[in-house]
Amino acid sequence: MAEVISAVRSYILSKTLVTDIISQRMYFFRLKQGAVLPAATIAKVSTNHIHTLSDRSGLVSTRLQIECFSTNYLQAETLAAAIYKCGITAVRGVTNSVDIRGVTVEDGQRNYTIDARDGGDDHTYVTQFDLMVSYLE
Repeated sequence: MAEVISAVRSYILSKTLVTDIISQRMYFFRLKQGAVLPAATIAKVSTNHIHTLSDRSGLVSTRLQIECFSTNYLQAETLAAAIYKCGITAVRGVTNSVDIRGVTVEDGQRNYTIDARDGGDDHTYVTQFDLMVSYLE
């Protein structure tokens, strides 16, 4: 069975609005050591199998977290906006063998910084948001 996280990542990386900023630098779960910024990560946070009164319905909701990393706050924001605006919330139908029924942005946007390891003034800025993806098993 195809994995929803791979299907969503493939969709996002097929959009020039996103790849013009990060090329193919969207990693699963965490940044690679020494990754070139800007870059993004995608991680599965939770999965909920929807049930009827008598059995599973076959519909699944999975929360995916997108994190956008940059050495510049505005670039992290721009990347998050590009992912949000690339059409991801309009995806319906089969994508990479996953029958997606709907995608919504959940919980709004969050921002934080990662301090430089050497104690310097160079920070990594992170903009993060969640997607809820509903699909058939």
